[in-house]
Amino acid sequence: DAQESRGLGDVYKRQSMMLPVGKEVWCCAQHICVCTWEENGLLVEQLEDRHQGRINCLVLSFINGEEYVWSGSFDKTILVWHVKSRQFLREIISHKDDVCCLYSVEKGVYSGSRDMYINLWMHDMTSK
Repeated sequence: DAQESRGLGDVYKRQSMMLPVGKEVWCCAQHICVCTWEENGLLVEQLEDRHQGRINCLVLSFINGEEYVWSGSFDKTILVWHVKSRQFLREIISHKDDVCCLYSVEKGVYSGSRDMYINLWMHDMTSK
């Protein structure tokens, strides 16, 4: 327990974003990974490192009754993760600079970037 607590503290110092998802917390650190934690603070899983830069933002969306987490990064990309399976689904490359923010609405997810553009990604994830 002491070793796990020490590791948890080290990771929490580097968190840049936390997102409650059901009984878990999805978070991203200043490096490039997304982790899921139980309410009691135990690490559930560190998802595969897919971003090439620091993750700036996370948002939860609902599509046809399913939950998805979207992550935006300094690497100019947006990644979409299926919550239940914790599987990476899609990489969206559209912005020409850092993705700074994500915002979920009923019809899709907005992404904002330092390139001065805001895109709306429809829930089918194929159009903006």
